[in-house]
Amino acid sequence: GAGGEARKTIGINTEFVHSKLAWGVIVLGGLHVAAALKHHLFNRDDVLTRMLPSHASDHEIIDGVHEYRYRINAGNSVTFLFSTVINSQKLYKRLSLGTKFDVINFHQPFCAFAINLLNEAKHIKKIYTCHSLSFEEYASRNPKQSPLSLALHVTLRKWIEKFSMDQCDGIVALSQFTKDKLVRAHAV
Repeated sequence: GAGGEARKTIGINTEFVHSKLAWGVIVLGGLHVAAALKHHLFNRDDVLTRMLPSHASDHEIIDGVHEYRYRINAGNSVTFLFSTVINSQKLYKRLSLGTKFDVINFHQPFCAFAINLLNEAKHIKKIYTCHSLSFEEYASRNPKQSPLSLALHVTLRKWIEKFSMDQCDGIVALSQFTKDKLVRAHAV
């Protein structure tokens, strides 16, 4: 009688709830995959590739060369800059405890900026390898920003890039095209 109907009603309700929760998980999973692909294909950032096992560590040896990584907060431009400065300086200080550097090769102006601010790194030779101009790259990847915001970001990035290169003992441009742009933009 009555006990059987109660069990049946509870069974139907739990099945209904379970079904809705399962679909919710599927939809959330799909949205998660779509967001990761959006970051990779449209934002062209490292959100997706950072999930790969090769990026699970802050240190990797590639063909005998040590590559060190530090975490950044890409939430906005301010957190990106501050997390880059703070975390690259922390990494440098940690590494310099057990390593005497002959030369540091920078490939990114923000890290170069951060390390060049440290007194303990002043005596080390530094090379800046320029793959592209940071401020131009930023402008091309953020065309929908307001003109004022874009101008501020470009000006700050250009200043940081110039400061970073001026502090280095040598600059390597990966092509004649990049070299010509460096000379025009920064008079180096």
